Amino acid sequence: MPGSTRVKAFLLKREITYGTDATPAAATNAILLRNTKISPINAEMVSREIDSAAMGHMEDIAVGTEMVVEGEVEFAGSGPAGTAPAWGTLLRTCGFAEVVTAGTDVAYNPISDNFESATGYYFYAGKKHVLLGARGDCGFTLNAKGIPIIKYKIMGLYGGITDDTLPAGLDLTPWQKPLAVNKVNTPIATLFGATLGFYDFDLQRANSLVHRNLPGLEDFVITDRAPTGSITVPDPSLATIDFFTKLKNADLGTLNIVHGTVAGKKVGVSSAYGRIVVPIWSLPNAKSSCGASLGR
Repeated sequence: MPGSTRVKAFLLKREITYGTDATPAAATNAILLRNTKISPINAEMVSREIDSAAMGHMEDIAVGTEMVVEGEVEFAGSGPAGTAPAWGTLLRTCGFAEVVTAGTDVAYNPISDNFESATGYYFYAGKKHVLLGARGDCGFTLNAKGIPIIKYKIMGLYGGITDDTLPAGLDLTPWQKPLAVNKVNTPIATLFGATLGFYDFDLQRANSLVHRNLPGLEDFVITDRAPTGSITVPDPSLATIDFFTKLKNADLGTLNIVHGTVAGKKVGVSSAYGRIVVPIWSLPNAKSSCGASLGR
């Protein structure tokens, strides 16, 4: 009998060997879900293109299958300083290296090779969906008077679907309660060295994922990335920051947002390679928005 479509669970664990089930556990690998959905099987078909004496569709053959899980998690610290946050596995699956400085902080830096992969178990509507060799893409959203979030899209090899109930012992305690985005909780926001308030901020890693299904090889590979973002700020004076000149000169500059004020509860986004690509003014609301390419 099908289960409730409102009841979901997602377990994600890093793989030692690509595509080999890492057997994620409810007690240690649970993801705190938000606006999550699954595409349980995407099948790529090719037509047999058979000549026929009658009109109509030709028979197709499936040449590849995959699973996709996408959604959001809350962007919050881990609690103890220098302890990896609960969402760390998600970022590592999306092409980040995790650098832990015990007792101080944990940094996630984009990498260009040796990408990690993960096994995912997604429980939904009385079924267990298994993703193998999963890799993905993610983005960060911080909007004033909102909850900071990480958006993700994980793609994996089809590992099968079985009837199953939610796993026992599901532990979500490592997931910390997020802080609202506002003046008190978000004390640092600088762009090209200028301190600015902001209405909304969005950054997309924009990874390019390719599903290879070849004789003797099947995997998902991250082939490139082209990070982009946007930020809307109260319209600044040219003396504070001159978006026009920076766009005209294709200047590179820094972006730094720190959310949280207490060690272990801080998160942030930073880039040393920001470039303004389009400034947009909304004079009635005294706002200005700028799109940016952000890398590397």
